[in-house]
Amino acid sequence: MRANDMVPDIWTYNKIMRGLCDEGKVKEAISLKDDMESLRVMPDEVTYNTLIDGCFQWRGSVEAFKLVEEMKGKGVMPNAVTHNIMVKWYCKEGKMDEVGCVVAKMVESRFSPDCFTYNTMIDGYCKAGNLGESFKMMDEMGRKGLNMDYSEQITNFCTQGKYKEAMKLFQESEQKGVTAAASSEAQLLKTVTTILTSHPDPHSALKLLIQNLTLPTVLSVLSSTQLRRTHSATLFSFFHIFRHSPHPSLSSSPEPLLAFLPGLLVHRRYSSTRSLLLNFISSDHPRHSLHQLLLRCPRLPQPLLDTSLSTYALSDHPDLAFHLFNKMNFMNQMTNFTCSPDNITYNTILDA
Repeated sequence: MRANDMVPDIWTYNKIMRGLCDEGKVKEAISLKDDMESLRVMPDEVTYNTLIDGCFQWRGSVEAFKLVEEMKGKGVMPNAVTHNIMVKWYCKEGKMDEVGCVVAKMVESRFSPDCFTYNTMIDGYCKAGNLGESFKMMDEMGRKGLNMDYSEQITNFCTQGKYKEAMKLFQESEQKGVTAAASSEAQLLKTVTTILTSHPDPHSALKLLIQNLTLPTVLSVLSSTQLRRTHSATLFSFFHIFRHSPHPSLSSSPEPLLAFLPGLLVHRRYSSTRSLLLNFISSDHPRHSLHQLLLRCPRLPQPLLDTSLSTYALSDHPDLAFHLFNKMNFMNQMTNFTCSPDNITYNTILDA
């Protein structure tokens, strides 16, 4: 720009400073501020907010507050963003008393705490273990009509093992609309996974969540490659917990079963797979729904299809075995079907 006799403007400088601070080059960013002042380009709120945020992150609060004082001395008054930056970093350091002081000064300066302020404070109080203040902030947000980040707060409660509180927020999010519920639904999946992998008593913890699990969440958990590989026994327990739940979409739907069984077969648990299938098809309606799903989704793992055939034979339903076998043959002839009948398949159908 200078080579073409163009002087960088405030927007250009602020953009470069943001990049330098993001990379931890705060010293260079501050030098750039001095450079722009020498060219009579005066720093604005964005300039100082960028540098203050960078100092908090990379150089500590002492230098950050020096910049706050410098900012005031040059007639650039801290705005809502400046206060939110201080709230953010105090919360990260767990200094919740200081957070209260910053918010008080923010209000004195006629800036109202916004969604960012409240969500950050709720997060800070949760991590500090002060659930009373956390809920107080939530109530205050609600009275002011501000939107809370349910997903983030549910994460905090679950991290601390406060599953009842997490479920309270999840239920509240459902009552307030699809957007909040969708956000929390994703977090609920993370919560279930966290419980399965790290909770000392996953069974008890999951009983609090089971009534709020939806079919997509269950399918995501059961089909998780990571969980299959590292926590197959716990995943098996999870499957049994929801299979015996009063939730009809979980207890009688064939989708979770087909999502779960490939994981058992990977670990060569053929008898367990067959037992689960036998149990499921012992009733007419589940048997019909499972069979229809197998026919609609023939691109399933070969071991699962073969095991399904043998289970039909064992349960005195050879007609269903032949039906599925014919579908496999048809798909193999009509498409590039990778799971074509093999020796095991033919031996199984002969037994039927």
